[in-house]
Amino acid sequence: MSVNRCYIIFITAFLFLLPQLSEGQSRRTLEKRRKQKEKEIKLTKRILDQTRSKKNKTLSQLTLLDRQIKMREELISTMADEIAVIDKQIESENTNIKTLGKELERLKTEYADMIYRAYKMRESGDLSSYVLASENFNQAIKRIKYVQQIGDDRERQLVLISGMQDSIAQQLVQLKKIKSQKSDLLALKETEKDELKGDRLENQKLVKNLQQKESELKKDLAEKKKAAKKLDDQIRKLIQEEIRRAQEAERKRNANKAPKDKKTTTSGEMALTPEAEALAKEFGKNKGKLPWPVERGIIMRKFGTYAHPDLKGITIVNNGLDIASVKGSQARAIMEGEVRSVFSIPGMQKAVMVKHGNYFTVYAHLSNVLVNRGDYVKAQQNLGVIFTDEGEGKTILHFEIWQNSNNLNPELWLAK
Repeated sequence: MSVNRCYIIFITAFLFLLPQLSEGQSRRTLEKRRKQKEKEIKLTKRILDQTRSKKNKTLSQLTLLDRQIKMREELISTMADEIAVIDKQIESENTNIKTLGKELERLKTEYADMIYRAYKMRESGDLSSYVLASENFNQAIKRIKYVQQIGDDRERQLVLISGMQDSIAQQLVQLKKIKSQKSDLLALKETEKDELKGDRLENQKLVKNLQQKESELKKDLAEKKKAAKKLDDQIRKLIQEEIRRAQEAERKRNANKAPKDKKTTTSGEMALTPEAEALAKEFGKNKGKLPWPVERGIIMRKFGTYAHPDLKGITIVNNGLDIASVKGSQARAIMEGEVRSVFSIPGMQKAVMVKHGNYFTVYAHLSNVLVNRGDYVKAQQNLGVIFTDEGEGKTILHFEIWQNSNNLNPELWLAK
């Protein structure tokens, strides 16, 4: 077989592999997403079990259950996408095996023909006559090399046949493996569907139970809104004080400078030293990439004002994120900065405010605090233990981000 022929066979096999490589990458992405969802559901279930252990049925339990239902739905959808990709992989494998099989048969036919022609030449004496009929010594040498080349071609053909057989065997093993993975994933999908049905039934019962306590729930929410308002007022007061101090310090610095070197800061904005400005830029650059304020957590209540998904007439107002975690979890700084305040708010327990240039992060619902005002903390340094409500079995960190006096949506800043 010629070198060109070998090259064509190699290119053909490579082209068949290209779709499989693309499907493999797509599947790895889906598999990674599926495993992340499974991890989140496992954590949510653990947190939910802590609230289920208490007799009182609460909005927190309902919120966690809603979150778990949504994650299960997303997981099942991801599984369906992954199964569709596996089906394409199986189809590609079958097509490739079929094509390789045809090529193998053709190679075997060619090889058999080579053997037959060589045998006929030896039987008839044509091979020796062909060499002896040379006009001169040089021609005889060339004809001998040609005869040797025929033998080498047969050897190469045999190597190609053996390689093709090995390739088909490997493809068959891979196909069997993929089919087994599909079977496991289908079984897992059915299990998740059953779990989802159970969650939805529990959700319906919990909603009915809570609707019977609507007046009690509204009273409880009113108390929480008051606590949230006090927290908001305290944060705004602290930030305004930080802005006032920074502007006063800037005025003092400007007093000793020439007019052309003086800085001007817009009213309501933090005056920054070069070090603080660098820290603020670093904070801004990491939007969407900052570490979570807890090692493991699930967002229970998102930022903003919105109607409760299950209970009519109940509105959720949230200036940050409420992140549920397991009992004993600690709040941690999402970036380096200086602790500017440690304070307490009834209903919000203890809180810590950390300054990062003209950005501020607030960590509330802490049972005890591990830092003091003026401490310089590093990213992911523990700030305090998150408060656990023993009556409801919930451990929830309230987390906020501010830039100057502007309240920001923390979910846009944390890593996905």
